Amino acid sequence: MEIKFSNENHVDVVQLSGRLTANDVSAIRREINNFIKNGTANLLLDITELEFIDSSGLGLLVGSRQEARKHNGDLILLGPKPEVRALLELTRLGQIFSIFNDQAEAVNSLH
Repeated sequence: MEIKFSNENHVDVVQLSGRLTANDVSAIRREINNFIKNGTANLLLDITELEFIDSSGLGLLVGSRQEARKHNGDLILLGPKPEVRALLELTRLGQIFSIFNDQAEAVNSLH
């Protein structure tokens, strides 16, 4: 699992790549929560390179969105692969998260 942080047009971007499993969730949760507290609290979670996500990873997504909202922000998703999107839809998280395939459109939605 690899995580990168950046800022795009006043929106904080977190890019996840690899496999998001229970082994990684605690460390990534701490990093994302710190990023939310010290940034804009509007978070674009770029998951275009995320190959796999387990139930703990799904919990991380939900918890991170809640944390962003506590700080008057939001968390949206960018570019899930078909396998990840299918899991989001199966668990009905696709109805909770705003999901975009275009980064510029996603960034604009947070303004």
